[in-house]
Amino acid sequence: MSLRELFERYDDAWARRDLDAIVSMHSEEGVFHLHAASEPATGREAVRATFATVMEQYPDLRFERRDVRLGDDFIVFEYVMRVSGVSIDAIDLFVVADGLVTRKDTYLDATVLAALGAAA
Repeated sequence: MSLRELFERYDDAWARRDLDAIVSMHSEEGVFHLHAASEPATGREAVRATFATVMEQYPDLRFERRDVRLGDDFIVFEYVMRVSGVSIDAIDLFVVADGLVTRKDTYLDATVLAALGAAA
């Protein structure tokens, strides 16, 4: 599967809130790090638990695509996160090996994220 296909499947799984599909695209030892808000989640089950918490806490979470850039083994996804009436500029950096996400780093506008946390 190409990086473009992996990204499109991943994006679609998030839009459908399909946790099993999302997690199946992460490697067993993969890492997810939401830099402005938490410590890294390491391992597929920890990534699953983190994403499940996000989905539960923010049922209206949506992503509006701005740009997607592909490298040899990485994807950069620039988007606007929409949640609880708030818009947050964000970038995800995916590192990919053997067709799976081995690391996903999410960078958000921390000022807006803090305001959202205070409102939640």
